[in-house]
Order: sequence, then structure tokens, then C-alpha cells
Amino acid sequence: MLKVNNPILTDTDLLKIKNMKTEGFQVTEIPITYYKNSSLEKAMDYLFIEVDRAIREGTNILILSDRGVDEYHVAMPSLLALSGLQQHLVRTKKRTSVAIILETGEPREVHHFATLLGYGACA
Repeated sequence: MLKVNNPILTDTDLLKIKNMKTEGFQVTEIPITYYKNSSLEKAMDYLFIEVDRAIREGTNILILSDRGVDEYHVAMPSLLALSGLQQHLVRTKKRTSVAIILETGEPREVHHFATLLGYGACA
């Protein structure tokens, strides 16, 4: 089990987790961006497929990231992506086998962070 003192991570903390080479931990970063001309529903389905693949390959720490937004890609609303993934993992009985870390620039207020943590983010 990985212990963090604060659920709001600094860039340094997140970089340490991303580059962790400790036995028993496998970290995978999954983008929560999608091509702007495709539907959000298809993007969510693709997110679920990518997460299922990562878990099958042994991932136990998922980092959902909205980095990579550009003129062709937009970010999914972070609460939608997180809560949708949470429900998908509960339905498929995989939720307890993986930790979810959210890397996003979207939350601005304490309530936003509290909602993200309440809907399934570990950090």
C-alpha cells in the first residue's frame, strides 16, 4: 500500500509516483482527453477499455490525466470521467484492485477537490 500524507499532491509527489520502480506497484497514465469531433460517450467507452486493459496487464495505480489538450483534443470533465470509471470498476468488480489518481487543472475550489475525492479519487 502506498501512503500519502495529503490527498492533494504536488507536482514533485506526482512525478515520484509516476516514476516509482518499487516491486508490487505498477503505474499507468491514462489520458482523459479525446478528439474534439468524436462523442463524449465514445470517449468514455474508450477510457473504460483502456483501464480494463491496463488492469489486465497488472496496473494497480491509475493516473487519469487531462494533459495533452490542444487544438484537436479536449478534456473530459474530470468529475464525469472519474465517477464513470468508478462505477464501471464497481460493476466489473475491479475497484478494490486499483488506486485512481487524478491529474487535472479543472478543480478550483475546496468543494471541487472534495467532490473528486468523494467520487473515487485517491489523490
